[in-house]
Amino acid sequence: MIAGELECHINRLSSSSARQTHDGNYGVGAKISMALNNPTGVRYRSWKHGRGHEILLCRDTTDRYGLWQYALGNDEFSYSPLVPEGSKPAMIEAHGTEVTLMGQSEEANTAMPASAKSPAWISKCLNSRYYRFPQSVTVRVDEASLAGQSDPTGMRTLTGQKACLDAHAEASGTTKLTGAIAHWWILKDERNLHADAAFIESAGHTAALDKDELYELRSGRNGIARLQQFGITFGFRRVVIYVEPRNHPRRRVGSNTARSHLLLNRQPLPWGAWAAEFSKKLPVELRKLVADEGAARQPDHSQTVQRRLSKIIELFKPRRYRLNAKGKDQANAEVGDGKAAKSRSPKPVAKKAEEAEKSSQKHNTKRKDHPAADVGKPADKSLESTNTYPKAIWISREDNTRAKGFLEDRAAAYLPEQNLLQINRDFIAGQAG
Repeated sequence: MIAGELECHINRLSSSSARQTHDGNYGVGAKISMALNNPTGVRYRSWKHGRGHEILLCRDTTDRYGLWQYALGNDEFSYSPLVPEGSKPAMIEAHGTEVTLMGQSEEANTAMPASAKSPAWISKCLNSRYYRFPQSVTVRVDEASLAGQSDPTGMRTLTGQKACLDAHAEASGTTKLTGAIAHWWILKDERNLHADAAFIESAGHTAALDKDELYELRSGRNGIARLQQFGITFGFRRVVIYVEPRNHPRRRVGSNTARSHLLLNRQPLPWGAWAAEFSKKLPVELRKLVADEGAARQPDHSQTVQRRLSKIIELFKPRRYRLNAKGKDQANAEVGDGKAAKSRSPKPVAKKAEEAEKSSQKHNTKRKDHPAADVGKPADKSLESTNTYPKAIWISREDNTRAKGFLEDRAAAYLPEQNLLQINRDFIAGQAG
């Protein structure tokens, strides 16, 4: 950019497109957040046809942000003076822009934030944000400089997640879901895989994928929880699932302003529905992994568990239908004796909400989350199951069926999507397991 362009784009709060497209995005998030986190200044140096100008966005003594006036001498000032000779980085030839963050103070080291555990933190941040980089783009990070070293070989070339997953996968594939495609990988059980965790997501996780960018990436404990919803109840440290929503005239895919979450028709992604559908269509390779990693090791306590659960089955009976305004069936529920509850006509719409609430409290008939509360509503019977009792499995750190950090302070967890009860064999009441 030339001097006038720098002043125009940097000094204006809104200087980008009003919607997300391939050639025009919101584009103000980084500018605003960088200025707030670097009140000492954010310096932009930009070269066009070999001629460079610089500009400094900073906070003044009145706590207002704006462009710094450079003193040129002879009572002359400029917001965008020429860059001093010899200041152009070697990687910039005729055109390019350099951005320098000055931090909270002049002594701040903005290359190593306090939360960073390794000089590779920038590499991991970028790798885990991109599925892959365009072939015409090369991204390198000078990790040696971040570590305070001077090593010309310390530049790491980033690839994005796909190249790493493909290189370490023993199986992979895609599964069609309603309005989306699920890409999945089973990673090899190799020791050196987790050694890469400093600069890339190398263990099991999930994310949403759109235009080669990753959103809502979940790893660690949150990743385990979501993978289990997708039917990966064992072996989740070796499974990666990316769900890619498909654009459609009636199903628009976009992102929020912060570009942290994907939206489907301006609503959050239907992770629950996709997880339930994927678990039903679980590929053979994933099904075998789950069985080999844990289910085959479990002793059969089903009869004992059913006898104990029979006393409290009404407390957690899963819904046996899915509410759907266009459904062809009517929702029904079973009561304690196993007989179908009588169909009820919905209350008149004209009845006031507060009257309905008082009536419900007075008679104290059914909880709002009880299946019988939806009797008579339009629904699909696709989720009906002949087996009310959940399957119970025991997990433990000793046999690697429980990942570190999962259910550390809980005795058990129930997964409604799989009607599965996971019981922590390591749990000691009142203590971390």
